Amino acid sequence: MKFALIGTGRIGKMHAEIIKKNSLSELISISDINVSEAKKVGDSLGVKVVEPQHIFEDPNIEAILIASSTATHTDYILQGTKAGKAVFCEKPLSLDIEEVLNCQKKLGDHSNTIQIGFNRRFDPHHLSLKESLKRGVIGKIEKVIITSRDPGLPPVDYLKGSGGIFNDMLIHDFDMAYHLLEEAPKKISTLGSVMVDQSLKSFGDIDTAMVIMEAESGALCHINASRRSVYGYDQRIEVFGEKGMLISQNPTKTTLEFFGSEQTYSRPPLFDFFIDRYEKAYDNQLEDFIQNIKGSTSMGCQFKDSVIVSKMAKAAADSYKTGSVVSFS
Repeated sequence: MKFALIGTGRIGKMHAEIIKKNSLSELISISDINVSEAKKVGDSLGVKVVEPQHIFEDPNIEAILIASSTATHTDYILQGTKAGKAVFCEKPLSLDIEEVLNCQKKLGDHSNTIQIGFNRRFDPHHLSLKESLKRGVIGKIEKVIITSRDPGLPPVDYLKGSGGIFNDMLIHDFDMAYHLLEEAPKKISTLGSVMVDQSLKSFGDIDTAMVIMEAESGALCHINASRRSVYGYDQRIEVFGEKGMLISQNPTKTTLEFFGSEQTYSRPPLFDFFIDRYEKAYDNQLEDFIQNIKGSTSMGCQFKDSVIVSKMAKAAADSYKTGSVVSFS
């Protein structure tokens, strides 16, 4: 399947390499507003650099992967759809919920494949959890507890334009909650504080949060999040049901354990870089997208799902700002 890539920043470079190594895909062109950066990536992978419009007009391109800045996402999704291409777009759709809804309206009943990059669905451990839920291993879900802690704060300049912790970080967790429960919440309540870097207060962001959601079925979901975890990425999911409990634990860099005179049990540290932590998830995600284009059932986040996830992020932010429970529709 012939791919084009828009955006050659950190995430874009990673996607370019994943497309190149997948036997079912071929990267034939890339584009970026930073032409010199695009040329570096293109030269390293043997791929030509073109203008974005060329990508939409090229009849040989079957799929477009969008890894450009968030502000360009909805416009490129619409252009790709109009051109009849399959579209994969990194999250989030937009930092503005009205722009998301406007994009949804313009797309209408689109027939092309549109998938959004919530890669954690494809983490092997989370995949096993989801498959166990589908088999009814624990029966009806009663609680979902998601632990989401990053090793440290991104640069403050990045955070100022990130859309805040709910759009930038917790949006992955909102997607996982929706994916596991297979239903949207009816109520969302949020508490948040600044515990890591007081400078976040100057632009209205937080670094520590807890979100409680109630689903239509009555199932409860708790997301606890922090921008600082000194022991690495702490990304665990617990699902409690009428017949038992499932837990997706943190993977470690190796399975080595140490037993000595002063310690009888010690594991190596957790991953401290998200691309390392979710390396296999990114590979699985591309594979799923390709199979989705071919007509197979997908585990990926489709456009309509991403609209709901964006609404969840907005509701959580509103709850934090107002200090009240927000009804979700």
